[in-house]
Amino acid sequence: MNLESHKKAKSSVRKDFNKEGTLITDPKNVMYEIEKFYTDLYKDDSLTPSIDSLNSFLENPEIPRLTADDAQICEGKYIKLEANIAHKC
Repeated sequence: MNLESHKKAKSSVRKDFNKEGTLITDPKNVMYEIEKFYTDLYKDDSLTPSIDSLNSFLENPEIPRLTADDAQICEGKYIKLEANIAHKC
């Protein structure tokens, strides 16, 4: 097996689980499951909120505001530790 074929085989998805949790190993079915996953993920209807929910969110006067002290804490450069802590939350 030449190097390119070997790398291609290593970099492709050979197994996948469907929504029911069944392991899929047939290459055509694996591709189908991946396509179905991304099709469902990027459906327009699931990403578009209704006008009523948008208006309710934007017109809500009870959105909390930062205090002057909290705003000051947010100023300046952040360190990797802060980014890691924020990522874990």
